[in-house]
Amino acid sequence: MPVLAGCGGGDIPRVDVVGEVMLDGEPVSEAHIYLTATSSLGKETRATFSASVVDGQFEFTGGDRPPPGDYEIVVKPLEPDAEEAFEELRNRNAPLIQDRNKFLAAVTKKGPIRIDLTMDDVNQVMIELSSR
Repeated sequence: MPVLAGCGGGDIPRVDVVGEVMLDGEPVSEAHIYLTATSSLGKETRATFSASVVDGQFEFTGGDRPPPGDYEIVVKPLEPDAEEAFEELRNRNAPLIQDRNKFLAAVTKKGPIRIDLTMDDVNQVMIELSSR
C-alpha cells in the first residue's frame, strides 16, 4: 500500500486519484509521484500532493486527496540514501544505476504530464513511460 505524505484541509472538496506507472510495459517498482496544481487552489490548501509508487501502483485517497482542478504530474525514481549509493558504486552495481538512469531518461523524454481531476467518481491515471 502506498505511503501518502502531507495533510488535508478544511471543507475544500477533494477527489480520489488512483493509478499506475509503467516503464517499458513493466510496473515501476518504487518511485514518488507529485501532483502540482497548475492554477491557484486558494490559500486554504497547498498546491502539491505526493504519494509513493509501489509495484507500479499509487493512490491519493482518504485524508490526502487533492481538490479538483488541473495538475502537472511529475514522477521521480526512489533515490538511494548516501550509504546505499556508495555501496552501489563500490560494488559496481551497474544494473541498479542503469535502471535509475533509464527511468530518468524515460521521464524526461515523456515531458510534462497534465491531468484534469474532476469530482466524478475516482480519477484513474495511467502513466506509460518508454526508454526506447
